[in-house]
Amino acid sequence: MRVLHIIPNFAPAWRYGGPVVAADGLTRTLAKLGHEVTVFTTNIDGDGILDVPTARPVNRDGVRVWYFPVQRPRWYFFSRQLAQAIRDGVGDFEIVHIHMLFLWPTTVGSFCAGRGGSLTLFTPLDCLIPRASEKRMNGEASLSPVE
Repeated sequence: MRVLHIIPNFAPAWRYGGPVVAADGLTRTLAKLGHEVTVFTTNIDGDGILDVPTARPVNRDGVRVWYFPVQRPRWYFFSRQLAQAIRDGVGDFEIVHIHMLFLWPTTVGSFCAGRGGSLTLFTPLDCLIPRASEKRMNGEASLSPVE
C-alpha cells in the first residue's frame, strides 16, 4: 500500500517530542511490513533548520522523507514547496495520514487529501492541549505540554 504521512516536523527534530517519535516509529514499522511509505515535512528544528537535503528524498530505514524549507511564519510551519508537493503528489497515495492539526502542512494536506479521494487519517497529537497551542503561537521550540 502507498502511504503518505504529512507532519510539520519529523526526525531528526527530536526536540518536538512525542509526535515526532510516534510518527518515526510508525513510518519505519509500516515500511518494514512492506508498505511504500513517504513523509512530507519541513526542515524546521526550533530556531534553526535540520541539516538535511531539501531537493530530494532521504531514505530513513526504508521511508522516503521529503524535507521542505520552512519559511515565515515559522510558528505555522509554512512552506510553499511543501504545499506544492502535497497538491501535486497526494493523488499518488492510497492513504494519507495527517499528524497534528491547525498548522500549514496539515491544513493543506487535509484540503488536498479530501479532494484527491485518498483515505485520510488524522492523529491530533499535542494539538488539542491549550498549553501546546500557546507555545506554538509564541514560537517556542518544544510543543510538549509537559513543563
